Formats: sequence, structure tokens, C-alpha cells
Amino acid sequence: MELVNLFKALYRKKWIVIFVTIVSVAAAAFFSLSVSDTYISTAQLATGITDEQTISLGDNASVNNFYSTENKFSNLIENIKSRQVISLLSYRLMLHDLESKEPFRPIDEDIRELYSPKMLEQAKIVYKNKLDSIKILSSSEDADLIFLDFLKAAKYDNKSLMEDLTIYRIPSTDYIKFEFHSENPKLSAFVVNTLCKEFIRYYITVRSERSSNSVEFLAQLADDKKQELNEKVNALKEFKSDHEVVNLDVQSQSIIDQIREMEVKREEERKKIIGLQQAIKKIEGQLTGRELNYLENQNSLINERILELKDKISALNNKIIANPNNPKLQEQLETLRDELQAQIRHSTANNALSPNVAKQELINNKINNEVELEIAKASVSSLGEEISRLKGNISGFASKEAQISALEREISVAQDAYLNLLDKLNSARLTSRNVGNALSQVELGYPADEPVKSKKLLMVALAGVISFSFSVLVIIGMEFLNRKPKTPFLLEEFTGLRAIGHLNVLKAKNLTLEALFNNSNTSDMSIFREGLRKIRHEVENTDGQVILFSSIKPGEGKSALMYALAYSLSLNAKKVLLIDTNFKNNGLTRLYAAKPALEKYLIGSQINPEQLVSGTGFKGIDVLGCEGGAYSPSEIFAQVDFKDLLKKLQEKYHYIFLEGAPLYKFSDTRELMKYADKIIPVFSAEAELENIHQPVIEYLKTLNTKMLGAVLNKVKPKDL
Repeated sequence: MELVNLFKALYRKKWIVIFVTIVSVAAAAFFSLSVSDTYISTAQLATGITDEQTISLGDNASVNNFYSTENKFSNLIENIKSRQVISLLSYRLMLHDLESKEPFRPIDEDIRELYSPKMLEQAKIVYKNKLDSIKILSSSEDADLIFLDFLKAAKYDNKSLMEDLTIYRIPSTDYIKFEFHSENPKLSAFVVNTLCKEFIRYYITVRSERSSNSVEFLAQLADDKKQELNEKVNALKEFKSDHEVVNLDVQSQSIIDQIREMEVKREEERKKIIGLQQAIKKIEGQLTGRELNYLENQNSLINERILELKDKISALNNKIIANPNNPKLQEQLETLRDELQAQIRHSTANNALSPNVAKQELINNKINNEVELEIAKASVSSLGEEISRLKGNISGFASKEAQISALEREISVAQDAYLNLLDKLNSARLTSRNVGNALSQVELGYPADEPVKSKKLLMVALAGVISFSFSVLVIIGMEFLNRKPKTPFLLEEFTGLRAIGHLNVLKAKNLTLEALFNNSNTSDMSIFREGLRKIRHEVENTDGQVILFSSIKPGEGKSALMYALAYSLSLNAKKVLLIDTNFKNNGLTRLYAAKPALEKYLIGSQINPEQLVSGTGFKGIDVLGCEGGAYSPSEIFAQVDFKDLLKKLQEKYHYIFLEGAPLYKFSDTRELMKYADKIIPVFSAEAELENIHQPVIEYLKTLNTKMLGAVLNKVKPKDL
């Protein structure tokens, strides 16, 4: 759409835009005058969130992450805006107005009539109780409804207060700013100061309760963990006591050392046994059997004592192997050995005068060696048994060590959990002592000296601009949605057909074509006349003689265009014949009262073509009328070739104009196309082109060289 057309549309509807703008400005001005002055008070609250000197026992004490900080401020602001905190402010305001001689918002007489003095006193008590207990009035409780309505009547309810309250963090600081605007400067100051105080009180109370609960909970958990730890420690002690375990590593090493020593001793005893056996064998080699029997019989009593001592020494030696560090056993062993040596010497002394003294000494040596051999063999046996027992103890230590390790791991886990709980408990106790210490009001709110600068003029101007812009956009939108081809440009844009001219609407009554071409008093007539001349020029410069006029819908003005164009051509000494081939509506025939002779000729009546036509009263313009009916051209032309008639008529007339029925409803125009040289579709600027007409427009585009061009009729002069 051309910008020129848009501006024209806006200009035509300028009074609508002006009216809407004036009404909007007047309404905004009236509203601004009814709005009272506004006073703003501000206060600031320090939070301590970004204070780097604040002590923290948390895991992230050194981290001051940007997003974490933003989240903390957001949570704190949402707490301030919560219904519970704002309710505390509502109670304070209501109590002030009920008790003060200078209430911020005096109670209306209607409310005083509705609520009795007793009810107002009851309201004070309820508000004080709720304030002290930090509880809210519930709409689900019937007893609280009347007091909630009282707050709403005074505009101290949560919704009303939040509409005038602004709470935000001052960027890159530790402060939260409170702003409240109202009609009373003292009210604004009271709100921001009271809200700061009540929030600090609420915050300390809630956090103290939570901290106390946390401390109690953590203390109970710590006691449970301590008891669990003690139970596991006692279980380890009992296990060690029952299994005589002091230190497995030391005990294991001690037993290994004992085994090593005993194996060394056993090896020494084995070597000693070999030596003793060889010594005894050597002595036996020096004595005969009779000598041995004789000497042994002589010393039988002494030998019995020696054997007895030998058995005692062997038994005592076994005890020493089991208890190597017992000094008493060592002393007893030395005593028995001394006694054994004494017995052996005594046996030697008794036989000192015997002739067999030399032999007797060999016998004594043999006896001594045999005693030592028996003792050595007993020692080897005892050492072997003790070594086996000690090795068995070492294998038993492995299972004990596994059980002790499991118990020690359980103790370690329980101890870590207990210490972790102790850390959290200490942190919670420290936090409970410092609850609310970081919150403080650093800036008090004071009553404003002057109201906020009025934005009434800006509001009025903004209303005017918005209404003006909205009106213009609506009109432009309507123009874009409008599918009426009001101008030749729009006709070409909507249809894709070339426009060869346009004719504007003439409002003059009883206007004749002679007066139109001879009178130029009005601009409308002049525009129409010049438009018709342009169309005439297009017709005269084409090689077509038979021209078909049609339209998409009825009432587009094709009949009027035909005889107006014919009259214009007659002024150039051209003869024009108008043939009424619109059998569905023979308007031309009726307009000029022409003879309905076309059908008679076509069905075979012997009529001279010159007798078919009727005059119109204009020189050079004739009409060939029709009766009209429900038939189509192809049906009526079936008996006589219509082309022959046209050839005969072309000899007399410069141009022959055919009128076809509307294209959308009828096929007449399509059937007449083979008889026409050119076609001129007529469109009305007052008729909207719809989607259902698109197939007809596409058909017209396919006519190619037969399409002379479209004519836009009934154009409003203001659109030109």
C-alpha cells in the first residue's frame, strides 16, 4: 500500500483521531486532578551479608560468591515482603490509628457506626496479641474475618500496603532500601521505620527458634554418637581382655623371637645328641660286655639315684622351655645338675681302690653321657612341642587382628561422626548467640517536607500521545485489512491486472452526457471526463474492434461505462454499437428501450441486420437489444454463427461493445471471449475483493493479449 494512500486515509479520518485524543486527554486530566499529593519516605537496613569481617564457621567461610550473595539478598527481601512481616506492620498502623489522637487515616463515620466502641476495643486486644505472638489473621477463621475487613477498610491490609511499598537492594552494597509513598508524610516515615524494626524482631525470633531447635537436635545427636563411640571402645577392650591381647604387634614379634631362640636351642641340642651318642659308642667300644655288667651291678644303687635325678632334670628342663624367663626354675635346674655331678663323683670315689678303676671311670663317663643324652633328647622334644604351640598362637593372632581391625575401624567412623557433630553443634551455638546481630537500621525514615513532584502534566501528555498513536495504528491496520481497490494502484496490487483508467463517482442528479462534456463547473465532472478520455485513448490505440465488457460481481457499473465510453468515442466521429449479450440482466436493452431482436435473429428469423439495431438518441451510438433469459451465449448461438453477424456489423461500426454477465456467478463471459478481440473487466472501488474471487482474477490473467486492461469505477475523488 502506498504511503500516500495511507496519509489520505488518515486525513479523511482525522476527526476520529482528534476526538479520541481529546477524550483521552480530558479523562487523564480529570483523573490527575482527583489524585492527591504523594509523600515518600526512605529507610535503609544493613544486612551484614557482604561484610568481610563477619565470622563464619561454615565450610565456605572464605567464599563470597556473587550468585550466592544475590540469592541471600533475594531471600531476605522476600522474607520482608512476606505476609507475616507485612501483617506486623498492619497491626502497628491499626493500633496507632485506634490509640493516637492524630491518626494517619481517621476512621470513617460509616465504619464507626458499623463497629461499636466495644468492638474497637476488642480489635485493639486482637491486634496486640497477634503482634506479640507474631501471628497472622487467617481468612479461614470466622473470628478473624471482621478484623481483616477492618484492615482493608483502612487500607492497611497486605495488598494495599504492598502497592505503595518498594523494597530493593542498593546495587553493590550491603544495604536494603525501603520506600513508601502515601498521602501523609508522617505515615510514610512511620511505615518504613516500623517495617525495619518489626522485621528485625521477626527475624531474630524466627532464627532464634530455629537455632535453638538446631542446637537441641545436634546436642541429642552428639550424645547418641558419643554413647555409640563408648560402646564400641568398650567392645574392643572386652575383646582384648577375653583373648589376652595387649599389643598384637609386640606380642607377635615376641613369640617369633621365642620361636627363633628355641629353634636355635633345638639345633644345639640335636648337635649335642649326636656328640653324646658318638662319645657313648666310643666308650662302649673300650669295654667288654662282662665288664659293663659287673660295674653296672656294683653301682646299681647309685645309678638308680642318678636316673631319678636325670628324670627330674628332664622334667624341669621342659618347664624351663615353657617359661624361659623364670629364674627359680633355672636355680632348681642348677641344683639338680650339681647333685647329679655329686652322685657321679661319689660313684667314682667308691670304686677308687678297685682294680678296675680305669674301667670304672669309663663307665661313669658313659653314665654321665647317657644322662646328658636323655636330657638333650627330652629338650629337643619339649622344644619341638613348644615351637608348635607358639606357631599355633601366631596363626590365631591373624583372626584376632582382623576382628580388632574391624572394631578399630568402627571406632574411627564413630569418632569422626562424633567430632563432626561437635563442630556443627559449636557452630550452631555460636550462631544462636549472634542471631540478628548483623541486621541494623542505618538510616531512619523522616517525614518528607514536600510532596513528590507532580507528574500530572506528563500523565496527560502521555495519555494524549498513546491515544493518538493507538488511533493512527488502528486506522492503518484497518486500511491494510481493507480489500477494497480504492485506487488504480490498489487494483493492480490486489489483482495483478493492468489498470487502463478509472472513473470517479458523480453525485449530480439528472446529469446527461452532453452536460458532462460541455460543463466543467465542478472538479468531479472534470475528473470523470478526463478519466473517460484516458480509457478512450486506450481503446483507440488497440487493434481490437469487438470489445467485451464484464465484471466479477453485478453492480460494478459496466453498462454505464459502455455507453459513456461509446459517447466519448462518438465525439471523435466513431460509430459504436452496443450489443446486449448479458442475457441474465438486459440492462442496456431496458435503458434505451431497444428492440429485443438478438435472439430472434439467432434462432433463424430472416431479419436484416440493419433492422436489428435501435437508436439511442446519440449520433453514432446504436443498441442491439435482447430479450434475456436463463440460457447462455453458447446455447443461443448454437443455430447461427454469431461471428457472421459481427462481421456484417463491423462493416458499419468502428467498435462493437459486448456486455457479459458477472464472471463469478456465470460462464457467459467465458463463452463470449472467442467472439471478442479485447476484454475490459470493470471493478468497483466500493466492492471488496474476497478470496473467493481469486479464481476469476487468475482466469483473467490467462487471457494475455486479449486483455486490454481493467477499469476502476466508482472511485471517490478524495482517494485520487
